[in-house]
Amino acid sequence: MSKDDKIVEQIRSEFKDEARDRYSTLQIDYSNLRSMTNPDKETVRTVTQDAEKVLYCARSAEAMTLYLALKRLTAFLEVDTDRIPGHYADIDTIFDILDQIFEGEIGDNTDEAEFLRSLPTPQPTDSPSFEAEDIEMLLVDPQRTSTRLVANQIQSLGYSVIATQDVFEALKLAV
Repeated sequence: MSKDDKIVEQIRSEFKDEARDRYSTLQIDYSNLRSMTNPDKETVRTVTQDAEKVLYCARSAEAMTLYLALKRLTAFLEVDTDRIPGHYADIDTIFDILDQIFEGEIGDNTDEAEFLRSLPTPQPTDSPSFEAEDIEMLLVDPQRTSTRLVANQIQSLGYSVIATQDVFEALKLAV
C-alpha cells in the first residue's frame, strides 16, 4: 500500500469515527422525538440535521451502505411532521440496520442495490384504501409491444383500458 493510499484510508477511518460520534447524538435526539405524542417541527428538524451530519461523514468516508441507510432515514423525516409517528416502526428498523452497520455486521461489500431494496420505504400512513371504480383509461402508445404490456398492467389494477397506437384514433375514441 502506497503512502497516498494509507493517507486516504486514514482519512476515511477518521470520517467513520466522526460518523459514529454523530450517530450517538442522532440516537439521543431520535429517542426524544420518539417520546413525544405529537412531535414538534423543531425536534424533527434537529433529528434531520443530525442525520444529515452523519450522512455527510458517510459520504466522505465512502461508506455506501451507511450512506444509503441514512438517505432512506432522511426520506422518512421529510414527511409531514404529523405523519411521522405513523412511520416509527420503519424508522426503528432503519436504526436497527444502522446499528448493524456500525457494529460491522453489515459491511461495505454488501450489494448496494439489494441493500437499498431491503430498506423500508415511506408510504402514506393515512390514505384510504384505493379502489378503481368504473374508470376507463385511454392508452396511446406507438409501440405495439409496450402498449400491450402497459395495458395489461393497468388492467391488473382493475381499470378498463382502451389501447391504440394511432393519435387520431385516440382523439376519436376520447370524443
